[in-house]
Amino acid sequence: MSMNVYEKRNCTPGVLFGDGTVAYTAKKTYEISLQAKDFEFVSRFARCLAAVLNKPLKRPKKQKRELWYGMLGIFSKSFYCWYKLLRDDVRRAQPYVERDKETVGEFLRGICDSEGCLDSQGRVRLYNANIALLRYVQDLLRSHFYIPSRIRQIRNALYALEILRKTAVEKFLREIGFTVPRKSGKQRR
Repeated sequence: MSMNVYEKRNCTPGVLFGDGTVAYTAKKTYEISLQAKDFEFVSRFARCLAAVLNKPLKRPKKQKRELWYGMLGIFSKSFYCWYKLLRDDVRRAQPYVERDKETVGEFLRGICDSEGCLDSQGRVRLYNANIALLRYVQDLLRSHFYIPSRIRQIRNALYALEILRKTAVEKFLREIGFTVPRKSGKQRR
């Protein structure tokens, strides 16, 4: 599967806003990693990140409890500093994310692969503690894909963005979708 430059560039911040980690370690390195259940998801992130940073690709490794770990052996101080700026203020991602509908779609796919699912009632849900991030995602869905959604508080510091209408869910799956078959309900059919 080959990816274009936008796909490579924009899945990376989307995933990092979700399950990905960028950390300054005790060994004084800037480490980028991802831990998730789905091999396809971790592999795609590894390919995107290696291409963006022009580093060799490292295959994800199996961890205990059925988790794939993308300790990618990728270290980058400049990427760490760039991501830290984005993490502190989600709107700073605009110049990287909002180039066109395709780049927005890749960013949304990355965050939804990390934090989202298609639930048993056929609704798309995206969970995160960062309300500003969910509002940004909601704005992108509305302004670029005309997909209505709502945000509600689940518990003290957890929020859910929900796409409830059947036509909106179908449009989301068709135009944005998930990389992970388990999340898009493809395994149920």
